Amino acid sequence: MAPYILSTFDFKLEIARLINADINNIRTLGAGFIISPGISFVTRPSLIIIYACASIFLLLKYRRKERKNLGSNKQNKLVYSWLLTLILVTLFVAANFLAMTINLYLAPVSKVVLESVLAYNISGIAFALLPFALIVFFPQILYGMPIATVAVKTKKTTVVADVDDPLTETAQLIEEYLRKEKPYLYQNFDVEDVEEALGIPKHHIIYCFAFILNKKFTSYRSWIRVEHAKELLKSGMADTLSIDGIGSQSGFPSRSSFYATFKAETGMTPSQYLENLS
Repeated sequence: MAPYILSTFDFKLEIARLINADINNIRTLGAGFIISPGISFVTRPSLIIIYACASIFLLLKYRRKERKNLGSNKQNKLVYSWLLTLILVTLFVAANFLAMTINLYLAPVSKVVLESVLAYNISGIAFALLPFALIVFFPQILYGMPIATVAVKTKKTTVVADVDDPLTETAQLIEEYLRKEKPYLYQNFDVEDVEEALGIPKHHIIYCFAFILNKKFTSYRSWIRVEHAKELLKSGMADTLSIDGIGSQSGFPSRSSFYATFKAETGMTPSQYLENLS
């Protein structure tokens, strides 16, 4: 496009006149600095096809190497299937585009355009639906394939998970940090705090909670805060602190959130729980 953009208005007007006179002139007009329009049109889908084939080769190589993980780890299997689907769709669209490009030089442009409407529509719909399906139906794909980046040795673990998951030890480190340092007692505690304290990528932390600890981060935070509040109630802290104070000491930002979360976790309010203890 550069020569056309940098050309004079008279030149552009001449290009428009030639296309208006015969639409088939579009196949020879608009030559770039380095390559002709024909080579440019054919090269683009061809490079995509080469890239897709190379990607398939890498996926198959990964499948041979990590067959066990693909069979036992649902996340790996999901991402692998998604990547394979995406690459195959890309390969299909690029092959169609290449076929239409070749056909463009063998038949009148208007005929090729009319015959290609269905293929263009299918390709457009496919590429529009893929990211939509990714976000709405398969949000777990955004976590990627878990790869352990932190070497951890823990003496004791309460994590119940597939030992073959590469992030099992990372989940153990996160749980140990939460139980030892109790950062959830701060009202503003969030995922970013774990990321900063342990140097673990945020998406790995979210993955560990969702697939190894079997709770979303927010659900785990609520649960462990309630567990702390229950310990305070059992220890007799209610003699020196109000119920609201115990909620605040457990990391809850407000009285309403403490009562609602406590009842959701235990089936009773903090007051009712305290009465049952006595």
